[in-house]
Amino acid sequence: YPIGRLDRNTTGLLLMTNDGDLAQKLSHPSCKIKKIYHVVLDRPLTEEHINQISKGVVLEDGRIKVDQI
Repeated sequence: YPIGRLDRNTTGLLLMTNDGDLAQKLSHPSCKIKKIYHVVLDRPLTEEHINQISKGVVLEDGRIKVDQI
């Protein structure tokens, strides 16, 4: 089972396991497993950007809530 996914234009680690219970625990939102992302930008991040990100980000499959930036 794959754990998570890589979106378009991203690189990173994709975890694979043959343990379906582990995959469910690591990927289902109800288990509240924190994910940490390291992002590299092509321009400086402004205070306005930080405020916008803190309010949540809309992705193709809906709005996501940001715990910390």
